[in-house]
Amino acid sequence: MIYKNAQQKPTVHHPNIKIDPKVVVLHYTETVSVFETLRALDTRKLSAHFVLNHSGSIIQLVDTEKKAWHAGPSCFRNRKNVNDFSIGIELVNPGFYKKKSFWRYGWSVRAGREWANWPSQQIKSLNELLSWIRSQHPNCKSIVGHDMIAPARKVDPGPLFPWSKLNDIRFSNY
Repeated sequence: MIYKNAQQKPTVHHPNIKIDPKVVVLHYTETVSVFETLRALDTRKLSAHFVLNHSGSIIQLVDTEKKAWHAGPSCFRNRKNVNDFSIGIELVNPGFYKKKSFWRYGWSVRAGREWANWPSQQIKSLNELLSWIRSQHPNCKSIVGHDMIAPARKVDPGPLFPWSKLNDIRFSNY
């Protein structure tokens, strides 16, 4: 399905395989701009269904009824290959401090690292998108971080992600 409030920018980096989404997977991009994010996805031949900018703008790369390549080796509730049954959302955010970079939303220390904060307009936009996903895909009842489905490999969306500010979708008990 196509989200009418998103700019459409279809990617070729996905198989044309139909899915029935059961879970939404949240990622951070390790970038500070949409341009960098799209370039990285293209270079690595990866995809996600949506990219959300820190300003709240949304780009849709893949129809939500099609498989995207965002989760990699993963498992959710004893089911492997999470790409086969999930919607991937990339949130533009550099994650933890790795090198000198401009990030106007500030940094906070957690778990011995400096992490980028989450802009309120991005979270507001995410909530609107999650509500739409829930209305279009009633069997999609869980939302998880990439770290929850690939804990040995991933840490995103990171310890500062404001889970308590999300609404309209039930959380999986992980």
